Amino acid sequence: MMNTLKNDIPLWIKASYTLLAIIIFPVYLYKYGAQNFLWFSDIAFFAMVPALWFKNRMIASMMAIGVLPIELLWIISLASGGAFFGIANYMFDPNLPLWLRLLSLFHFPMIVVIIYMIYNFGYDKRALFPQITLSLLVIAMTYAFSDHTKNINMIFLPKDIALYISNPIWFTLMPIVLVALFITPTYFLFKKLFPLKCNHDKKSL
Repeated sequence: MMNTLKNDIPLWIKASYTLLAIIIFPVYLYKYGAQNFLWFSDIAFFAMVPALWFKNRMIASMMAIGVLPIELLWIISLASGGAFFGIANYMFDPNLPLWLRLLSLFHFPMIVVIIYMIYNFGYDKRALFPQITLSLLVIAMTYAFSDHTKNINMIFLPKDIALYISNPIWFTLMPIVLVALFITPTYFLFKKLFPLKCNHDKKSL
């Protein structure tokens, strides 16, 4: 059930973020196809729209542990010119229009909005298992329904480590690494850093 919080979110934040989502959705659907929305970052970006409007701490908390560690890797990849893991190498692809690549800068406002939400409203400690379930479901759907040449969510080996392990081992280890090294540690970190702001929030469902 939606968390009802007393603190309000400025309208300009909700409106500007929503407008960006409204612009990006049809563009990505046309340019990349529906499978592109299986990216963890895309899921989080659009999920934060209802999280903002309904002040839903659960959604914000799930997206925080689900994507913020990955977003850090994306930023490092971007800063390295796409070299690190290749996560952001498309940002330097001259075959893609510059305006289309610039739309991917949505990663930055998304990160800010997620942190804004859990900082102001606290972290929802119930988010761990729903996010683990969602992440594993997304990995399965990515493998089943996406074009494998696009390597959405890095379900296949990045080139820089392909020499060390095989694809079957990578695919087996990937969900384990995602849960054990990314989602779970971030959950405990955020639960400590962003406690609930007031007593009535603890009672909200």
